[in-house]
Amino acid sequence: MAMCRYITVIILSTVFVYIRAADITIFYQILEEQEPPLYLGNVAGSSNLASIATGDEFANMRYSFLKTVGTYFTINENNGALSTNSKLDRETICPFQKSCVLQLRIGASSGTFFQPINVNVTLKDVNDNKPEFSESSIVLNIPEDADINTTYPVIGAVDKDMGDSNSLLTYELLPDSGTFGLKFDDSLSGNIEVSILLKQTVDREVLSRYQVYLVAKDGGTPQRSSMLTINISVTDINDNKPIFSRKQYDITVPEDISVPNKILNITAVDHDA
Repeated sequence: MAMCRYITVIILSTVFVYIRAADITIFYQILEEQEPPLYLGNVAGSSNLASIATGDEFANMRYSFLKTVGTYFTINENNGALSTNSKLDRETICPFQKSCVLQLRIGASSGTFFQPINVNVTLKDVNDNKPEFSESSIVLNIPEDADINTTYPVIGAVDKDMGDSNSLLTYELLPDSGTFGLKFDDSLSGNIEVSILLKQTVDREVLSRYQVYLVAKDGGTPQRSSMLTINISVTDINDNKPIFSRKQYDITVPEDISVPNKILNITAVDHDA
């Protein structure tokens, strides 16, 4: 009886992928809020791929994202042109950060050739935000016996822009009457704390209310600013005694006057509230 034997032959094939250079890093920088598509640069040219790939490999190179940030960028598969895909708002992408660097990773491949490319995109700030106070006005109570150089903390402004010149830069108190000034202190969080400084004594019986304006300015071009209205109320202390309109009253009362009966009006004035 004839017997058949079947032999299975497994052929393993290996595809070798060559990385010609260590990671390449290239850098671009753009201003925020630019209308798309905004051309950043050509990844192939910026990374000098032609120097590490053969002519045929470079001619057939394909480009794709290995890592990206949201949907902000697009790359041309055939030539490596990198562009924005949408408008980039620095304050949304990197809120309250001094620097905003978006890190992409792109793969360039052609046959057995493969080269990863790191792309760091620095998003530069434009002065598109003004300093903002959390309230439009506040009330500040100062007693009339307050000592000169006493300070009263007030709310400061916040500027979403984080550029060196576009962020909050200065405060100004208006009008400059000489009665009030400003004092600044550095907080543990790194922010500037603002206080109203009493430079002259106040007297409620002379003037009970003041209105001043705290103006916050940035250093951008054009300069942006906002204003906080501060209504200062001078609170009373008991620094005045009642004073009668006359020091002495002399009256004559008939002996048969009926009672009760009004015989005299006495008035006194107290300048304290």
